[in-house]
Amino acid sequence: MVKMIKKFYSLISKGYNKLYYEEQIKKLRIIKKLVGNKIKPLLLDIGCGTGISTDFFGIKAVGIDPSLEMLKEFNSKNDKVCGICEHLPFKNETFKTIISITAIHNFKNIDKAIDEIKRVAKKDAFFIFTLLKRSKKFKTIKKILEKNFNLEEFDEGKDLILFGKLID
Repeated sequence: MVKMIKKFYSLISKGYNKLYYEEQIKKLRIIKKLVGNKIKPLLLDIGCGTGISTDFFGIKAVGIDPSLEMLKEFNSKNDKVCGICEHLPFKNETFKTIISITAIHNFKNIDKAIDEIKRVAKKDAFFIFTLLKRSKKFKTIKKILEKNFNLEEFDEGKDLILFGKLID
């Protein structure tokens, strides 16, 4: 499944922004309106793809994505890393903000990914996830997130936007 997803994004990488830019920007504008004041550097963008959300907030950020082809289309002043969420190549307690825009349903092992996200987050980090509502894993992912984070939610239409902090 993961290989299929990686292949899909490799195939669409050159046209990704044309296909999804407006949809991603719409979500990011909603996020900025709802919680923009809580988004601080250093930001980690998980599943960054071409870097749309990595740059959106105008702060120091790092994007990570498993697709080299998507990262070749990454047009950002910020850093990019090829990797997966289940094995984040960052030191403990590095990031103040962690976002994942419409990517979490592609993670191979959600529990391991969440453990890694928590590991690289500073104690007072702020988290933003968007979940594709039509994903077969939607309910499972939402339960896992709710078990680990105190989240508020906003229904964007296609996605559910979740944001908040770690559970103490």
